[in-house]
Amino acid sequence: APLPISDYVNDTKTVLDQALRVLNAMVDLAADEGHLNAAVQLMHLAQMTVQGLGPDASELEQLPYSSQGPVQEALEAAGVRTLKDVAAKSRGALQKITKAALPPSQ
Repeated sequence: APLPISDYVNDTKTVLDQALRVLNAMVDLAADEGHLNAAVQLMHLAQMTVQGLGPDASELEQLPYSSQGPVQEALEAAGVRTLKDVAAKSRGALQKITKAALPPSQ
């Protein structure tokens, strides 16, 4: 949904830029103090912020065109549900899986 006031767009960008700096500082602090779990969780939160994805989003939504329904459905039908699954498949296998789901121009 569009933001109600145009200044909110700039404010949102500024806040997100600062949030990433704060998160990176928190990662450094957690790592320095030996809190591995907290550091990993903070890195995950920073990545979600950059990607614009929530914690319950499919990992496949990080890939170009995969958030389009037919592509994600084709990947999941082939047993590809995580980025590790994508990495385990050959390029040819992924092209074969997704070719039918993508429009010809992509």
